[in-house]
Amino acid sequence: MENPGKRVDIVKLISLGDDLIGVLNNKKDGDNLMQSLEGMKTLKSSCEMDSQEVQNLLDENMESYPEYDSPETKVLHH
Repeated sequence: MENPGKRVDIVKLISLGDDLIGVLNNKKDGDNLMQSLEGMKTLKSSCEMDSQEVQNLLDENMESYPEYDSPETKVLHH
């Protein structure tokens, strides 16, 4: 007995496969994807450095005000 939830429209599946092959065969698209990936890596690295700098400033600030070093403010420390 056929499961209606698992039915696949073969024509749509073949069309999707053809589209995917066309995208993968297009060198320009691949180059654009690689350029986007490199940009994403650069952005991620920059965000991580900014985050670490902010964390360092928070840590320094907390050391300047030990009276505020309560359990509620420990959430800021990672």
